[in-house]
Amino acid sequence: MGAAGRSCPRPSRSSAPGSVVRRLQAGLAARVGADEATGTVRDGPGHDQQPPQGPRNADTSNHRAGVATFVTVFDRTPRRGASLDRVLSEDVMVLSRLAREFAAEINYHDWSDAPYRLDRAGHQRDHDGPNATANQLSEEESNCVRTNVMWVVAQVLGHADPNFDVFEFAEWCGVNTKTPSGRPRSGHIPAGLRVNRETLTIDRPGDPETWDEETVPADLLPTDTRPQQVGTATQRARQWPADQNTRGFVTARSRNIHRTTDCVKYQHTVNVARQRGRKVHPVVWITTGEARAIEKGICSHCWS
Repeated sequence: MGAAGRSCPRPSRSSAPGSVVRRLQAGLAARVGADEATGTVRDGPGHDQQPPQGPRNADTSNHRAGVATFVTVFDRTPRRGASLDRVLSEDVMVLSRLAREFAAEINYHDWSDAPYRLDRAGHQRDHDGPNATANQLSEEESNCVRTNVMWVVAQVLGHADPNFDVFEFAEWCGVNTKTPSGRPRSGHIPAGLRVNRETLTIDRPGDPETWDEETVPADLLPTDTRPQQVGTATQRARQWPADQNTRGFVTARSRNIHRTTDCVKYQHTVNVARQRGRKVHPVVWITTGEARAIEKGICSHCWS
């Protein structure tokens, strides 16, 4: 048979990308079923947490939606040259125990009759029986009250903890963090927090007129407990300037050394940090030789 008549052998079903996705979907579906039976919420590989208790948490639709999104990422084949979604180290964070317990209480409380009666923490209207108030907020109004309570508590937690993630906290509180079109991480969530315009960090709680003028000693201030970021193997292997005394800057959370603060990539990370209510770390000017010594990479835009 000539070359024109030959046919390439078809790949087996086990090696086809579609079959891999189907097996992944089947495995995740079984895992979701097991999690629904036990009430387990998985934050990541090897990290299982019990969800906050309450009627609203009996529904595992959010967990199922997260798994569906996870499968969709693997099912999507990007075109050649298209940028891939990246998971930054800052996105893989876990709330502190105090923040989780605040969120659990906010989520569990029934806010539907909050303006009409005084009741204890963990109030449930279903338990009031004949003593229930005649007036009751709509679901949308109750969600507004819950969101406002979430913001008040998040202002304090975010000021005290530089690792605080307002989106994660809001989700644990039972607050919808999506945009009206269904996209994740709506900008209105961090917009509900007051930010210090000078330091670009979450502002101090309370009325500024009542603040104590005395400064807090540096050793008593909250510190960022995350390790210094280092560059990836690819970023460290890029072409460096021949002169090791070439000046540039890094930050505690940057992987690369940049030449100027006008760098497009650096400005992008700053904008993302501000949108998510995170701390914008100060720049530290060093040499490229010093940057290599602490295992930083080099920015492909600044030094190209």
